[in-house]
Amino acid sequence: MGVVRKLGTAATGLAIAVLGAHAHAAGARTVLKGLPNGLIAQGPYLFCGDEEGMMHLLYNGRPLIHGMGVFSGLNGYTKPRDLTKVSYTKETGRVVYRGKVRGHEIEFEQSAAVAGSRIRVAIRLLGEWPEDTWGSFQILLPVSEYGGAAYRADGKRHVFPAEHTTGHEFPGGIRKLECHLGEPHLNLVFECEQGLGLGDHRRFNAPYYVVSVGVPKGGREEVEFFITLPALPDVPPWRAVRWSHIGYPIAGEKFVILEWPRNSPRPGDAVRLVDRNGKAVREGTFSETETVDYMQDYYATFDFSDIRTPGEYRIVWSGGKTGWFPIRKNVFEDRLWHGTLDWFVPFQMCHATVSFKGGVQGHPECHRDDGARVAARYAGPDGFVSYECEGTPYGEGDHIPLARGGWHDAGDHDLNVPAQSFTVWMLSLAHEEFSLDRDVSRLDVDARTFVGGEPDGIADVVQQIEWGALWLLRVQQQDGRVYNGVCANEPQRFHKPLGKLTDGKPGTQDDRRVYVDYHADAQLNYAIALAAASRALKSRRRELAERCEKAARKAFRYFQKNREVYRPGAYTASEVKGKERDASVMAAAVELYLTTGTDDYLRVVRGLADSLPGLNLDWPLPRATGTGGFRYVAPFLARLVPRLREGKLKDTVIETCRRAAKLKADRMAIRPWPVNWWHSGRWGNSTTSLARVFDTYWLTRAAPDVLAPDAPLRNMFWIFGLHPTCDTVLV
Repeated sequence: MGVVRKLGTAATGLAIAVLGAHAHAAGARTVLKGLPNGLIAQGPYLFCGDEEGMMHLLYNGRPLIHGMGVFSGLNGYTKPRDLTKVSYTKETGRVVYRGKVRGHEIEFEQSAAVAGSRIRVAIRLLGEWPEDTWGSFQILLPVSEYGGAAYRADGKRHVFPAEHTTGHEFPGGIRKLECHLGEPHLNLVFECEQGLGLGDHRRFNAPYYVVSVGVPKGGREEVEFFITLPALPDVPPWRAVRWSHIGYPIAGEKFVILEWPRNSPRPGDAVRLVDRNGKAVREGTFSETETVDYMQDYYATFDFSDIRTPGEYRIVWSGGKTGWFPIRKNVFEDRLWHGTLDWFVPFQMCHATVSFKGGVQGHPECHRDDGARVAARYAGPDGFVSYECEGTPYGEGDHIPLARGGWHDAGDHDLNVPAQSFTVWMLSLAHEEFSLDRDVSRLDVDARTFVGGEPDGIADVVQQIEWGALWLLRVQQQDGRVYNGVCANEPQRFHKPLGKLTDGKPGTQDDRRVYVDYHADAQLNYAIALAAASRALKSRRRELAERCEKAARKAFRYFQKNREVYRPGAYTASEVKGKERDASVMAAAVELYLTTGTDDYLRVVRGLADSLPGLNLDWPLPRATGTGGFRYVAPFLARLVPRLREGKLKDTVIETCRRAAKLKADRMAIRPWPVNWWHSGRWGNSTTSLARVFDTYWLTRAAPDVLAPDAPLRNMFWIFGLHPTCDTVLV
């Protein structure tokens, strides 16, 4: 995704399980042991799996290695969670995850279990592995811990390169790898008779070294490797109090959460809330111990919601004290989003020279040669896939003029229609609903320059909506069809300064590829985004607003008149059918109706409304607003309600909103943390909380008695750091 995915992950905390080990006598050596719920512990280490096929290693309650599992080039890029017909079992000291690869007669099984003093990880493969397709179990060692460290491979000493260089050669076929010779607690040992591979994932802009074990091939059904954890002297189990670093609102929920490892004694639970004068304004104990199966700690809550006196406070408990935090009327104040709009979103701008005052890093103009049409039947990186490429006026390699507008993807330089559309839509609704008028920057569209710190009389959010809309307008054909986006291959994707990724001259073999294949759901995303943008731009960019409305209408008309195609692409849906398909169409029709007031779009909603009573609003179908096919129709319907006349359609729409509101309320009532197992451990999982806040805001308009406006407060706290394991947050 583009901007929004990054915004969603900047404030995230890891929702995955945490566990320490039993406490032993001071100085005693720890031993490996299997625990209930599929856990393996040794001293301060925990090894665990999850329901999405990932395995994790934690040290003192914090992630050390996150997201181990089998990854492959099947279907472009297959992750463990992409498997179908999945089974996941947890026994004492053993986890097993099985699943079938979609579209192939290939089934994986990966398991981990205690084997004496080591953890045995096995990968089984049923089915014929296709030639020239990569696949491996991957273990990601964070550069922050292992960068520049000495390691030993089969008895020979080497050093992990501190800086990424394309020419560095790692040893291959390693049977025994000792990962860190300088730090005992990081010196994990991996052993594999078939040989381990080593690599540097910074080539993909990911801050990890990768240890890999190839999938079974050549008639083999299984490969195995072993992990030996450092046998450190045991220490008392860690414990922590999690609290909101931004503070708590006077009228809202106020609480802190005590967290400690399962199977270890509960800490002393006396607790008090102290003001700046040292006075204890509330004393008590933490609540009864709370357990959640998919989160492997114990928790207890101390609630002080009835304290409504503004001021600064801290929590004092048996393990120490927290920092000072405020209680005030509003803690979610403007400064929390200023940085996003002032620096982050502008820094992601593609095709522009971006500069800031005050020493903040910008970047030169880039990708002036966008782009060249990709070859047909080509699988690119990051989910981009080219199919038949028919129906466009461009041949393979032809230049398509797209060098204006848009934002880079998070971590690379892709631009895809679903992510760009989602960002434009979100910015447009924010401006429309809250009249955001912050102006601290200057954008010159013709010169393609952005300067932060120099007001120009136009709201900055309007500037960014304009920049996103300009790119979207360029990826639409005259007949209304919309392309999927642009993406470069190595070495143009990473590793060079932005201004040197390409020479800026079309046709010199370094152009980004334009993926022109049709995706019906991306077509609807596009219509939604530009319909909303036309409303936001109307007061300051009338001509552009009219172009946006025309393009949105044209995109929807193309969708209506052409065969619907759903297939893998960059944030496109592989399959949308039945009531889910109808919901997608209604979402686009609602947005167009809100923009144009044209009854034709309302008739589309009325014609599909019979799908609403049976529409699944929960897992596994879309259950929240999100990037990459925002097909969750509930907030669209909630915004439509005030425009509807009394009658059957309004009754049906309100009832759907009430069902959605009830599901949201139930999900956000989960304690101690408002997340489900399918959010745990997923990269970017704070988008769950962001989506709930967004959806609740609109659904309360249609069902305030079902879903209270303050219902997502814990989700808002989660976004700003009040979550388990790690409460570090970028604020």
